[in-house]
Amino acid sequence: MEPLSSWSMLAMVAVGGALGAVLRFALARAADRPLLPWGTLAANLVASAVLGMLAAGAPPSPVWQLLVMVGVLGSLSTVSSLAGQVIGLWHRPAGHWLALRYLLLSLCLGIAAAAAGYQLGAGLWP
Repeated sequence: MEPLSSWSMLAMVAVGGALGAVLRFALARAADRPLLPWGTLAANLVASAVLGMLAAGAPPSPVWQLLVMVGVLGSLSTVSSLAGQVIGLWHRPAGHWLALRYLLLSLCLGIAAAAAGYQLGAGLWP
């Protein structure tokens, strides 16, 4: 297979990024509630699990690496959304503990999801 041009790689990341952004928006619209941004948590956990699964041994093709891992999963799971929401929770009346719990929940479950995805992926890829 011939190497991809820079424009082809950029296009794959852009298309994947657009798909991931739409997925993030849909999850936020469906699951965010006044107490906590559950949609962002769900997006981050799904992206972590799938990235862990692919990191376990997905075929090293540009489609997996650029379109899915960098594009879709990169835009689906963003630290900036998490940080902004933690700051928003922090500034609520008595929101310090809520912000800290949400941050710890996001980090711990994200790492657990990535580890579980990796274990699942290790059984999928030859």
